Amino acid sequence: MKETSFIQQNKDKWKRFEELNRSGQADPEELSRLFVEITEDLSYARTFYPKRSVRVYLNYLAQGVFSRIYKIKAKPFRKFAHFWTTGLPIELYRARKNLLYAFLFFAVAMIIGIVSTADDYNFARVILSDNYIEMTDQFISEGDPMAVYKKSDGLPMFLRIFFNNIQVAFYCFIMGIFFSIGTLFFLVYNGIMVGTFQSYFYFKGMALGTTTGTQLLMTSFLTIWIHGAFEISAIVIAGAAGITIGNGLLFPGTYTRSQSLQITGRRGMKIMIGLIPFFLIAAIFESWVTRYTEMPEAGKWLIILGSFFIVILYFIVLPIFVARRYPNLVALQEEPVQQSTQRIELNKIRQFNELFSDSFMLMRKVWKFIMRPLFLVILPLNILLPVILTIVDYSGMDYSMDTTDALIQNFPDTENHFWSSWITTFCWTLSLCSGIFAMEQYKADSKEFVFNAWWKSVMKSILVVFPITLLFVFWLQNSNSTVLFLGFFLLPVLLYLPYSIYSSQKSWSTALTESFKNGFSNWANGFLLLLFFGLITFCVTLLVAGSGMLGNIIKEIIQWHFSDSYIGYNLVNNFTEGVLLIVFTNMILPLALIGFAMLYYSYREKEEAIGLFRRMERFGKKSRNFETEYEHED
Repeated sequence: MKETSFIQQNKDKWKRFEELNRSGQADPEELSRLFVEITEDLSYARTFYPKRSVRVYLNYLAQGVFSRIYKIKAKPFRKFAHFWTTGLPIELYRARKNLLYAFLFFAVAMIIGIVSTADDYNFARVILSDNYIEMTDQFISEGDPMAVYKKSDGLPMFLRIFFNNIQVAFYCFIMGIFFSIGTLFFLVYNGIMVGTFQSYFYFKGMALGTTTGTQLLMTSFLTIWIHGAFEISAIVIAGAAGITIGNGLLFPGTYTRSQSLQITGRRGMKIMIGLIPFFLIAAIFESWVTRYTEMPEAGKWLIILGSFFIVILYFIVLPIFVARRYPNLVALQEEPVQQSTQRIELNKIRQFNELFSDSFMLMRKVWKFIMRPLFLVILPLNILLPVILTIVDYSGMDYSMDTTDALIQNFPDTENHFWSSWITTFCWTLSLCSGIFAMEQYKADSKEFVFNAWWKSVMKSILVVFPITLLFVFWLQNSNSTVLFLGFFLLPVLLYLPYSIYSSQKSWSTALTESFKNGFSNWANGFLLLLFFGLITFCVTLLVAGSGMLGNIIKEIIQWHFSDSYIGYNLVNNFTEGVLLIVFTNMILPLALIGFAMLYYSYREKEEAIGLFRRMERFGKKSRNFETEYEHED
């Protein structure tokens, strides 16, 4: 490569590094990443331009910061605050047109629901179901039209509503991958449902008496919008995130569609993460505030208007203010993740997006070490053993098995539930052990899979992994809402433990103590990793089971062959869904372990700077660790 081309290609990066270095308040992780890249540029310059000024300049940059680069400690609170005060508002500003489109589609759909109900208020039965309408009519006749919000206890209702709202929003978001059409469909459907629900009370009341309609409308409005202000607004914003993905596919610009999807997917996910607190507040309101229908109207209006004020202030006004203050961030063009054919550096400080992308890249490189034990040992055990138990206890079948049962390998559920749980735990343990084995093989630069090596690795790691997997399965199968809720926030630490303990050279008790401590120190990134892997699992589950598209296709095909046999249909359907989910869960577990292993190495690099010093030792030597195949062209 010519020197002028080399300078032109990298000058913006060098300038950014100088600005961060001079500021004295730079993000240490961003500074470290740029420093690593500049040391590689310096190595390249010393090899190809040893007597040119560019080498002197790069040497000056590297020497000036090396003495203090790792003395700067990352401040998690500062990063957290930066996301909410700058990062997320910038993404919202970029998505402002998409937010407008999402709002317009939702508003028009609400009008359609209102007009359709006005034409025939029984239209609500089509949208809200006969059972819901009959229940609502009963509550109206009893003089308490909003009694539905008083039927459940607070905590179980909170958990159900919180996760259901996240499910609806993420489904609305992820369906944007179908060129925005899927997202628009969900916005229209939810808009019609809200318009129909709200107007049904008015027209039902009008059928009972002239003034009753207005009274019922105001009663329902001042009740549902206590939580609906945040909940409905968040769904519309999730729609904007979905349209962002769809537009990335429809209008990729100079990128390939795959690269554009990477960039817009990351932007959309930032918006989705930003909605979680608002879903949390909406669930709290719906579970513990909305039920107090006797609350004075002034209090209800205060909550509703205050909620809308917060939504408008944070999602519309603040993004405009931040964008005017930081126009350079709005114009910043993100680069897609390069699918390098070179080795992935393990000892490297990684931002969250790098943790996630590098996990997938490394999974591709070590897939051969996971694939063979997965398909030759783990999946046969995880599929055949429950089938054998089912055959042994055929008379004890319960044909009403749902998706959750399928996910934990009970198809169908029998009196052998105890044994099915142990089979699940054992097979998931083998999957996680295979992830550890793959990481160790990658570190050793092994080329071929050897079964004996895998078995020895499993025997070495199983004592660490099995207790953790047992806790994980217990958490999944536990029906206690408190345990489920608290366990969700402890899972990032739990998933951090296996590779951290296994890799430690210290005694088991010391390794466990330090791993717990480090797991809590890395909780924020671990929680984000868990959310992403959970989102992937959730989306696949939606597609395969329940009301998912693939799930519906499977059900239709099976129903064609068992139209006269309810038992046969349920048995084959549950078995098919169960097998598909077994295959997926045993593939996602090694990926999750690799992700948390990357988190472990990132934390080690912050504390010990192993990779940094290794890279410094390579100064003056030709290195391709951070280069593409084009960077050595003349």
